[in-house]
Amino acid sequence: MKQEKAFVHDDCVAVITCPDCHIARRVDVRRYRNIRQSVRLKCRCGCGCRFNITLERRQSFRKEVFLSGQFLPENGSQKLLMTIKDISKSGIAFRLSRQTDFSIRDRGVVEFHLDDMTHTLVRKTVEIRSVSGLSIGAVFCPPDPAEWVDTGDRELGNYLLACPRKKPKWYHP
Repeated sequence: MKQEKAFVHDDCVAVITCPDCHIARRVDVRRYRNIRQSVRLKCRCGCGCRFNITLERRQSFRKEVFLSGQFLPENGSQKLLMTIKDISKSGIAFRLSRQTDFSIRDRGVVEFHLDDMTHTLVRKTVEIRSVSGLSIGAVFCPPDPAEWVDTGDRELGNYLLACPRKKPKWYHP
């Protein structure tokens, strides 16, 4: 069975889209709002397609991507190559090319190009919130003109609203 995600809005409504016929339906999910675990629902569309939905309750939509970039730690050590796994308007998850000793609250700059028509450069200051081996989760910091230059805010917002892109078949995390 297919596994899809549905983002829960502030009014406790999720938009569930059939992966086969792409018909979207607004569903009241208020009865699930106090459940702490991940909520998975079995759905059946009028076209006959059966699929599973996971309700996504994050504050910001996360878009799965496969983008290359660089991470420059605040301490000024050398740039590290990274692969971005997902991105939202408030943060980013990426995988570094080699092992490091970063810890929570460390800061740095991520720099990468979007895979949009103009290959927009995004350069943002981040603060690390989670470290698990080579995988890093970080939030975007508000721009500080004295220290770092952030670019690509408007383009990143437009990119997140665009249709989701599928990962290449050869991608294996």
